[in-house]
Amino acid sequence: MTPRVLVVGADPTGFRHARNAAELGAVELYVHDPDTQLAERVQRAGLLHFETLPFALESRPDAVIVSGRDEARVETARAALQAGAHVYLESPGSATVEQVIALFEQAAQRDRVLMLGHALRFHPALLHLLDRARAGDLGDLVALHATHAFASTHEPSRDEPAPESPCLPLGDGLSSVVAELDAILLLMPDVERVFASTSRSGLLPVDDDDCALVTLISASGITATLRVDALGRPPARSLEFVGTAASLRWESHRGLSLYDVASRATTSTPLDVEVADAQRDALGHFFACLRGNQQPPVTATDARRIYEILGAARASAASSAVIFV
Repeated sequence: MTPRVLVVGADPTGFRHARNAAELGAVELYVHDPDTQLAERVQRAGLLHFETLPFALESRPDAVIVSGRDEARVETARAALQAGAHVYLESPGSATVEQVIALFEQAAQRDRVLMLGHALRFHPALLHLLDRARAGDLGDLVALHATHAFASTHEPSRDEPAPESPCLPLGDGLSSVVAELDAILLLMPDVERVFASTSRSGLLPVDDDDCALVTLISASGITATLRVDALGRPPARSLEFVGTAASLRWESHRGLSLYDVASRATTSTPLDVEVADAQRDALGHFFACLRGNQQPPVTATDARRIYEILGAARASAASSAVIFV
């Protein structure tokens, strides 16, 4: 199946999805974004642009890729499913667990594919860390750490044009932890306590939080931290799995490093793969789902757990209390 694809959102991620969809064989490609400046950018790129979502959905796309403004993603996905399209959804960090599960139920009722766009699941760094941890190479897991620093003014990846609008708001500070939280839960499904805090320095060009820190404690005693920083430079992501025998760390700008506790030696391995590169593999997996060759990696059960913990983190940040889940 070579689908007709509508991309909703002409932000940098949306443009990247449009390019990837074209490379993966989308037979027709359309873009919708209500932002006038971004719409002009779409037209300058030679892509067909629809001014309104209902008009875009009237073109009967086979699949809709939902990016753009976080707060609009749930309603956009709902409308796309209602129109009979399959949906690739960049996870809406501001959504509630009820909203996300309702989308999964709607997709099931209409026999449509709904895939959450967690590109980290396709990144070779996370796959390597998971393989080593599950093989017991790190010993007993003690702690898991994830960070995402992206700077409030957008700095494009190596083949991505700079956007017309540079501001990347963090919102309530917790909207950007979804992918990292999903990665952590792959090894730590038994989270029972959540504590979160956010900060707002006023240094961003918009009135949003600039930092969020989430601490998770599992029933088995593993501790995890997730940190998102909108002031961080250079833009970077990292994952670290700490075990009793070794610690394995990935940094997007440095690669992999393994610290062996017994020898106190560190071994480094270059890994020049951006999360943007993994997004192409994630979209390719989505297209394979449309052909019936694969299943979405994030199930409704996975999504429920992710958004339950995200909701607990919001409650914790608002009350400065530990929330049991």
